[in-house]
Amino acid sequence: MLDLNEHEVDRLVAHSWELLRHKYVYYFLRENCAYRMAELLSLVIDQPLLPKLPWSMPAAVFDKIAAIRRDGVPLVREVRRIASRQSRFHDKFRALDPAEKAVTAKLVDSALDLQLADYAALPRTRKTAVIDSLLDYYEYRIVIDRQDSSLQDAKQKVMIERIGLPARVDQAKGLTEAATQVPPPHQATLPFLVRLGGVHNSRLGGGTELRIRPAAFDRLAADVGRIPSSHLTVLDLRLVYRDDTLKLRSLDLVAIENPNLPKTSLPGDGGLAWKFRVGLESHDLACTGCTVWKLEGGFGRAVSVSSQAVAFGMLDLAAQEPHRGSGVLALIPRVGVAASPGTHWKTYATIGGYSYLNGSRAHGRVLRWENRFGTSRHWDVRLSYEERAAREVLAAISIYW
Repeated sequence: MLDLNEHEVDRLVAHSWELLRHKYVYYFLRENCAYRMAELLSLVIDQPLLPKLPWSMPAAVFDKIAAIRRDGVPLVREVRRIASRQSRFHDKFRALDPAEKAVTAKLVDSALDLQLADYAALPRTRKTAVIDSLLDYYEYRIVIDRQDSSLQDAKQKVMIERIGLPARVDQAKGLTEAATQVPPPHQATLPFLVRLGGVHNSRLGGGTELRIRPAAFDRLAADVGRIPSSHLTVLDLRLVYRDDTLKLRSLDLVAIENPNLPKTSLPGDGGLAWKFRVGLESHDLACTGCTVWKLEGGFGRAVSVSSQAVAFGMLDLAAQEPHRGSGVLALIPRVGVAASPGTHWKTYATIGGYSYLNGSRAHGRVLRWENRFGTSRHWDVRLSYEERAAREVLAAISIYW
């Protein structure tokens, strides 16, 4: 909630009304939701809300607003979480006890047989908790699976059952507690990265690596304001200085990885993990000046091993320019884990192999182990080990703003 006076609120409301039927072309990198929100708020906030960069990030708007003070008073008076349908469903399901979760799953599996003995045995107040979680569950399913007409029928059946149940006296308290457990997005790691470190390669020797990433986050960043253990980077550049020569290691135009983790046992929650990446990369760690264009995509499955660890298995398909006998298509099966063993430590490890579908270089092993140390939004320390035709160790410090 912003600390605006009555005139400023009226002005924002009036202009928002004018924009109701106005259509904009959506551009992912620049004129997106962050850009339009900053444009609207600039009517009453006499400060720029976006950095002068060729892209717009929602996190940048949140961060800027949270830092603004007017006449010594913070612009942000209160931070209030407005949960999505999916988040409301997860919050309410998480608040159920194990027996109630089991009953909820049985109701879904039985096409909402409300005569089930386990459901009938519940006290009426606990039936209310189960039915409320199912209402949000079906609302969420209807949004993500619009072709399934049975979901609307299920929701109507749940609503009819809900009418005959008492109000939940603990509902407001439970939602408030769930909201306070979720850090607001302006506490996330800042998006612009510069990383400098020392690197040692088993074939090529020592060197210095510089990494510049103007937007988004990697899988080791703090899980604040984003999908946990996910990866989204744009224009991620890596350079290596070795033997008095500066070489391009990689340039990811776009790289996305989403574990798509289920948070409940109910059907339709979560799904396939997936990956997409396009850019330039060294063919392997044993060569220098050998960058090739690569396009990668993959699918798999991720599961929560514990509250602090996620395991996954993926099958990636890569297309690239041929290099010294390599093929242009490769299959890359891999497994791995992402975990937070401690407050100041997050780790990611994956092992797999690549098999070219053509070319003379048939197969090889890929291994990566990355670690982040620190909890600051502004800096961290990274240690990593990678194996791909050669072995390489990196120790670096990251600065964010």
